[in-house]
Amino acid sequence: MIDKILELINSLPLIISNVAYGALFLVVFKFVTFKDKEDDIKTNLINCITTNFILVIIFNCIFKFIEKLTQIAIKPNTNIYYFLMIVFTLIFAYIFGLIVTNQKFNKILLRVGIKRTTNDNIWDDVIQSYTWLYVHMKGKDFAYLGEVKYVEEHTDNPKIVLCNYKLMKMSTAEAVVDYTDDKTRMVMLSPDDYDIVEIIPADKTKNK
Repeated sequence: MIDKILELINSLPLIISNVAYGALFLVVFKFVTFKDKEDDIKTNLINCITTNFILVIIFNCIFKFIEKLTQIAIKPNTNIYYFLMIVFTLIFAYIFGLIVTNQKFNKILLRVGIKRTTNDNIWDDVIQSYTWLYVHMKGKDFAYLGEVKYVEEHTDNPKIVLCNYKLMKMSTAEAVVDYTDDKTRMVMLSPDDYDIVEIIPADKTKNK
């Protein structure tokens, strides 16, 4: 029994090295992309091991190429190797997270026939800088027209905060209240209060 425990203790560095970089990558990636969804332990472990395996292959290929150019060899399982591997993982996770959350990346996916994006929420796909919304209030002849300031995350029915907004009477298209020139005024709309949201592209609102 003691021999098995000692064997397990001696194997810990190897076990950790097969998981640690993958776990570190996923922590940084989720932080950059605001992905807070938690998977079960088994799924997390598989993701960490798979990601770790891929990272080690990429890292080793890069440094073999550098070794040929500089004649400087980095031996595996040394402190300098572990340090460089951690730095590489942090940088790669950060850059990969920025790429995945970029609107251009999602447009590329659509162009190659992948009919989905990397975002968990459709609001992240349609809301961009200077996007305006025309929000119809439920059962009322009023709507809010304004620029998106904030959208509640991690929900399909988010609260919306508008700035530079107007309260419009839909039947007459007249502004009842106009705060388009007051950047300090904002309004928060709850999904219980609205039923239709018209999205106005940024290029159509630049002259507003």
